[in-house]
Amino acid sequence: MGTFTHPLTLRSPSGDRTETVEAWVDTGSNPSAGLRTGFSRVPAGVLQRLGVQPDRERGFVLADGSRVRREMAELKVELNGEQVTTLVVFAPEGTQPLIGAVTLESFSLTADVTNKCLVPAESLALGVTLAGWRTGWEAQRC
Repeated sequence: MGTFTHPLTLRSPSGDRTETVEAWVDTGSNPSAGLRTGFSRVPAGVLQRLGVQPDRERGFVLADGSRVRREMAELKVELNGEQVTTLVVFAPEGTQPLIGAVTLESFSLTADVTNKCLVPAESLALGVTLAGWRTGWEAQRC
């Protein structure tokens, strides 16, 4: 319980190619044996096949406490027919792709771990008084 996968479509920088991977969803309940991060991660080979070039590098702490540096890039991704640009970590080959919290927030989605699906998240409009404000958002069933 607490983990599930969802298809994530990755777009090449030119937009002419896509690749869909089955990715774990960051539910916040399991830091897993890998990067403890809010960023999405995809095996480097998949990103390279799409022509994605890293444009930055960040330090991460692995589940065992060791520290590593990983390349990253901005990439257009698609979930449920909607597209956003998000940061993606170039993960080692054999790593299971992950839809990270940063990507989920960009789509205004959250993980429903009970029903193992993604559902709309209610976003907070900062600086707005919420008393009496109706968002029109209603819970969706998976």
